[in-house]
Amino acid sequence: MAACSAAFWVALYRMTRTPSGRAHATRMAGGLALGALLAHLGWAALHAEALREAPSAWLDPTRGYCVLFVPWGVWLVAPRAGRARRAYHEAALGALPLAFAVARLGCLAAGCCAGTPTDLPWAAGGRHPTPLYEAGACAALYLACGRLPRGARGGAALAGLGLSRVALEPLRAAPPLGRSAVDPLWLAALLIALGARQALAARARWRPAPLFG
Repeated sequence: MAACSAAFWVALYRMTRTPSGRAHATRMAGGLALGALLAHLGWAALHAEALREAPSAWLDPTRGYCVLFVPWGVWLVAPRAGRARRAYHEAALGALPLAFAVARLGCLAAGCCAGTPTDLPWAAGGRHPTPLYEAGACAALYLACGRLPRGARGGAALAGLGLSRVALEPLRAAPPLGRSAVDPLWLAALLIALGARQALAARARWRPAPLFG
């Protein structure tokens, strides 16, 4: 929970680094809260069969989460007006990779979300340190999105989060409750499709990013 709280504040801090982001910070906070709720309920729905004997888990905020649902909460609370909606998506979605990196470092510290067995020298307990891989991928995505044209960053961040999960899913061990009812790769594919659509839809408004700063 501490890692989730840290990720929440990192996302809000990154959101407020620009005037357009500051204007939508309250909305972003609501989107993150909704995303956390969807992440928990989504996890419970994916493992509904295994949780049949423990229905209280659906309402227990200390139980599992599926981070692939978090961006949907942020995306769904966007303003309806076109210009405000674009500004919100650019700032809010662009802040998610850094927040995800922080959250995954929390997973690493807690020893959860273990990877498959390996004999590589950097293995953690004989397994791939997949939270560390994901934290590195999200940090790299955050830096890369900062160099993209303005207007493309939000969609690229969303698609990049999906792509990083696709790349690392083979290294993730089966969760304690077993494989989910829906393959996480399909959830990641939805993020990729939505992010690509959003970035391409904004193509006419792309502006070059500054070389420095």
